[in-house]
Parts: sequence; C-alpha cells; structure tokens
Amino acid sequence: MRPCLIALIAAAIALAGCGDDRDKHDYDSSSVDQRSRTAGPDEDPDSPGISGRGQTPSGHEHGHAADARFGGKMVEIGDHFAWAEIRVDNDDGTITLWMWDAHVENPERLKMKEIVFHTRLGGRQTAVTLAAQADSLTGEKIGDTQRFLGSDRRLIGLKSVAGEIEAIDVKGITFEHIKFEWKE
Repeated sequence: MRPCLIALIAAAIALAGCGDDRDKHDYDSSSVDQRSRTAGPDEDPDSPGISGRGQTPSGHEHGHAADARFGGKMVEIGDHFAWAEIRVDNDDGTITLWMWDAHVENPERLKMKEIVFHTRLGGRQTAVTLAAQADSLTGEKIGDTQRFLGSDRRLIGLKSVAGEIEAIDVKGITFEHIKFEWKE
C-alpha cells in the first residue's frame, strides 16, 4: 500500500508543475519585478546569471525552457511575466520582435503601435523603431498585436547587435530599459 501512496503523491506533484501564485497571471504593478534578463543558449543553470540595469538574475527556479519559436533571442520581461523574442536578420537589416506569455506558449498581444530599440550603428547611437504588424489570419490589428518589425541598412552584415528596448507595456504594466544582445 505504501508504494502506491508514494507513486500517487509523486504523480500529483508532477501534475501540479508550476502551481505557484505567479502562474495565475493576476498581477498588480506593485508585485511585478519590472526588470528583464536575456536567456542565452549557452547559459549555465548553476551560474549566478547576468545582472545589471534592466536585468534580473538568471536563476529561474521553474526551469521553463524559453525556446525561441522563430529562431530569435529570448529576453524575459519581468519575473516570470512575459518573454520577448527578438531576431535580427543581418541579410536584410531587419529586427523582428514577438511577445510571448510567461511560458512561451501563447502570443502576448500588446496595445502598442511601436517599440523603440536603442543601439550603436556605424559608431553612432541610433534608435530603430519597430512598428506593430497586423495579422489578418489571427485577427491582430495595429495596437493589438504580438509582432513588431523595424529595419536599418546598417544592420546588414553585422555579426552582433546589443542595445536596449526603451519600454514595453504588457498587460498595462510598463517595463523599461530592457537589455538585449544578439549574436550570430
């Protein structure tokens, strides 16, 4: 009887998954960590992580894989709040940003018309504006969409791009100074 009880308890724990209060996604702005971090493919799960302005430590206790759906770089927004996937196409000089929910399972639509990305291009500080992209297949419209797109010819041929997203408003909460680094 005891092995069955242990197996039943283990199954219940496995099914519970990430059942903490943060997964209910009922946030108020006072309880949300309004910083972000970059999740890298070479990130050591035992390391203390990246820290600095706009970033939180990378020790994410839930172990969710922040897999990029479109081959971009994943940036956590807040603490287990949302994710931005950012892809730089250095062949045509475009930057695409997709917003995802906390588990990178569902698109997170933003009520924004544009997102501003600051970086250095050609030796000068530059702002690249990513415009909201409507998708008639999903019913998305400008001001209610997951995807943002911008371009700058100086991105063509670059092997890496680093900078900062000025601000993103997710579910009514504004996250500012979101660090980002992309490497080919």
